[in-house]
Amino acid sequence: MQVFVVAKLFVENAKGELLVIRRSQTAPRRPLEWDLPGGWVELDEAPNEAAIRELCEETGIITKRITSLCTATEERDDETITRHYFIAKTEHDQVVLSFEHDAFEWVSRDNFVDYMRYQPHLDAFEKLQYK
Repeated sequence: MQVFVVAKLFVENAKGELLVIRRSQTAPRRPLEWDLPGGWVELDEAPNEAAIRELCEETGIITKRITSLCTATEERDDETITRHYFIAKTEHDQVVLSFEHDAFEWVSRDNFVDYMRYQPHLDAFEKLQYK
């Protein structure tokens, strides 16, 4: 069985808006879908360290402080995926996207579901509503 570990972040700006980034057309999974910053946790890397690294690589946002929100594990066929979700706050709205993404938006919590279609992220968003 293959095991994958992913770290994702809900990034909130000073206005309380959440950052969503759109995967590029050439993305190997879910092209042109809105996503949260984050990605694979590397071998011997803690999920929170991966989240901070991926946030910087994908958006140019640098932070050292993130808060754990939840962890969810999904088993399907011959693989297990564990997703670690974190919350990051930033005072800056400036985003510098990597080649992996082609657009970004700061959206209100009320409008988040209009962008996000990926069910694991929506499930984590429900937990964010109580934070």
